[in-house]
Order: sequence, then C-alpha cells, then structure tokens
Amino acid sequence: MIYDENGAAVDYRFLNINPVFEKFIGLTNDRIAGKTAREVLPNVQPKAIEIFGKVVKAGKPVQFENYSRDLNKWFDVFVYRASRVNSPTWLLILPRVNRLRMR
Repeated sequence: MIYDENGAAVDYRFLNINPVFEKFIGLTNDRIAGKTAREVLPNVQPKAIEIFGKVVKAGKPVQFENYSRDLNKWFDVFVYRASRVNSPTWLLILPRVNRLRMR
C-alpha cells in the first residue's frame, strides 16, 4: 500500500501476480509488476484503494463489488491481509465477473 502524509491509502503497487490472475484480468506480470495501480489502471476507484488500505491496517477481510472502467468489467472482490499486523502485503481474490450487470 502507498499512503499519503495523513496515513490515507492513495495507491498500491503490484509486486507479483500469478498466471490465473493474469488470465482473469488480461494483464501480464511482466507488464505490471513493480508498477502502481494508478499507473496500470488510471481510473482505479479511490473507494477500492481505501478499502484495501483498511484491510491492511485492520486485518479484517472485506468483500465488495467493483467496476473497472479500465478493464470494462465488474468484479466481486474479496480482499484480506496476507500476514502480520500492518503488513504491506495483501491478497485480492476476484472469484467472478458479473457479465449481466447493467449500469
């Protein structure tokens, strides 16, 4: 997670993504590893970043729906902290895309 001077989550960095996630989102590890979410997905929802930051700090898993304008997909997101308190590492699981959702 990347925080501003007030401790609010403002971005995150892709450290590594696995082949299943690559296929799911249509982006490769070679293309995005080391880059921030805002570099890869300029229209990333600030609310999603805020939720990810809260999960890292509090350790409480969260599930929510999110639309990616950059990927043109709806995601059912489940995110949880991968390890110890305030670990910068967290895992994102996107178990399904809701293709029928209309806006």
